[in-house]
Parts: sequence; C-alpha cells; structure tokens
Amino acid sequence: MPPRSKWTRDDAHELIERLRDSDTVGEACRRYGITRPTAYDLFARLNLDSPSTYLRSDSADTELPPTLPSARMPSLEPEPVDAPRQGPGVRRQPDYHPGPVQQQELAHDGRRYVFGVVSDIHFGNSRCRVDFLQDFIRHAYSRGARTIFHCGDLLDGDYSHGRYELAQNGLDAQCYAAWHGLPQLEGLQYVGISGNHEATLGDRIGIDAGQYCADYFRRYGRSDLRHIGRRAGWYRLQVPGGASVLVFLWHPKGRGGQNFEPMLKRRIAQFPRGGEPDFMFAGHLHGFAQCVHRDVRAFMAGTFHGHGSDFSNSLGTEQSLSGIVMSFELTSTGHIGRYSAEHCQYRESYPEHHGLVQPAQGQVMEQIWTP
Repeated sequence: MPPRSKWTRDDAHELIERLRDSDTVGEACRRYGITRPTAYDLFARLNLDSPSTYLRSDSADTELPPTLPSARMPSLEPEPVDAPRQGPGVRRQPDYHPGPVQQQELAHDGRRYVFGVVSDIHFGNSRCRVDFLQDFIRHAYSRGARTIFHCGDLLDGDYSHGRYELAQNGLDAQCYAAWHGLPQLEGLQYVGISGNHEATLGDRIGIDAGQYCADYFRRYGRSDLRHIGRRAGWYRLQVPGGASVLVFLWHPKGRGGQNFEPMLKRRIAQFPRGGEPDFMFAGHLHGFAQCVHRDVRAFMAGTFHGHGSDFSNSLGTEQSLSGIVMSFELTSTGHIGRYSAEHCQYRESYPEHHGLVQPAQGQVMEQIWTP
C-alpha cells in the first residue's frame, strides 16, 4: 500500500489495533508505508497515546509503580494535578519544524509571565542532585511558574562508561526515579525533550525513551509530563489576549569548552528569517550562558548532575548546578519587552582527598536583567 498523504483518526485506530501485537508492528508500518518514528509522530498529532502504551497492556492499571531501590531519592506523596491543556492551532509555524508545535496557556500575575527551565537532571545516576532540583522547582513555583521546561537527559540512560555510577539501572527503574523525583504540584506541567542519554535506552530496542517516560507517568496516575521531541522541540506558550511566545528546546552534540555563546549563535543563525523562536534553551554541556542574537534570547540551561562523574571531569569548564526562572512582559503590540532571567545556582562542597559529594548549604541566586 502506498504511503498516505492524509491521516484520519479511523486510520490511526486501525493502526493501533495492529500495534497491539508486538509481532505485527513491522508488518503494520510496511502496510501503511511509514516508519516507527512516523507512527509516533502520527499519534502525537492526533493527541492519542503513543504505540508503546498499547504494546504494554490493555488494562487500565493506575496503581503506583512498584518500589525500587533508590539512592538519595526522597519519596513524595503524589497529589492530583490538572491534565495538560492544549489549543487548536499555532501562529508562525515555519515548515522546517522537526515536529508539531504544542501549546499551553502561560501562568502570569497580571503583569509579568513566568516559567522555569532545567536541563540534564540524569535521574538514575547516583550523582543526580534531586535535593537541589526539588528546591529549585518549588522556588520557581512560588514565583508563579506553572510550566517547567527541561532540555534533555532527564534520565541517565545506559552509557557503558557510566554504569558503575548508576543508582537505578534500566528504563523502568529510571522512569520510576523521575516519577518520584519531580515534585507534583497543583497546575504545574513539565515539558521537555530527550537527549543523548535517553537514546542509549531507546535506540537499541526501537522506542522513544522520552515518550515512554511520559507514558509511564500517565500509566501511574500523573499527567504532568509532556514529551515534545528527540534532541529538539518547539512549544508555544499562549498568553491571554491572543499573543503567544515561541520556545525552542535543543540538546546539541559536542563536548565542553569555556565559551558557549558561539554555539548558541551558530544555532540561531540556522533559523530562517522570520522563523526564529522568542526563547531558545540548550542542554547537554552542563554549563550556563546567555546571549541575544537576531532577537532570540538564548540560554545554556545548566544541570542538576553533581560533580565528580566521568563526563563532568572531562569537561573543559566548571559545571553549573542551576536552573532558570524566566519572567517577561509584553508590549502593547504583543512582543517581548522587559524580561529577566533569575539564575538559581547551587554549590557543592568536596571532602578533602576523595570525590564524595556533600549537600551544599543554601542557594546562590543571580539576577540578570535585560531591557
């Protein structure tokens, strides 16, 4: 059968029936002339659960995930949260976008609009600083943020050089660590992409590990994690009154260095004129940086992966254990006017003669204002 140019919900439901049986996945994709990633994209565009949900079970099991061993993973009592809100369309969506632009109404205090940004949390790694992460998220929430973006490497994955650092081994175990580690707060949504570490779990068995993690959250009663892409994703924050803000998340390749600004500017230069995002946030390199180029406000978003690992030791610069609280105002024409980036940075102390990490005392905040 030749590939279809248009898809309906009936087509998707027919595909679902074929995807229920793992033995017929390849046959179904060949029949419809699509690849597995295309099937995932189809499900996302039609607001349906991903195929991995149907492959796992037909039961409506919403019990809590089984208890697994964890290292420095404070348990949280889950509370109900609102389901994600989506709108019918988007403005200014260039045809080069790697996937659909999703959208959500942005929280505000009547004058300023606020959201938070984190990256490279590495749930499952023994050096994941869940204590710092939870402190930052609750701080951002107290400032009015109801959307937290993450720029990839939510999970630590299965790199051979880092297996001895793992506290939770395997995809389900690391999803469980994220399920317990991300605070569940009323109205708060986590929106993000997957990075190179999730790829080590998903690529070898042919699944999108980032989408699997979001499905895992829903399976066990949480609807506050949304996956929007692999290594890159677009998201539109809808502002009351019809205006909107376009956010681009990116998880680049490469290793560390002393200056991240040229990398950010090179990526901005690849956007066509008129198709730039309002904000761009990048992960992977565990550092913090900011620049403004072609009216794009770009940031390297830091990490919550502690010092002392193979990767952090190999970087040519110091890691930035930090998150960002973004706030901005809109002009009368709907453009971004005054904005600020509150860089919330945490410190680790090192006992002499060995690499064990001890909790830092307090929190260092840096206010960056740009008119």
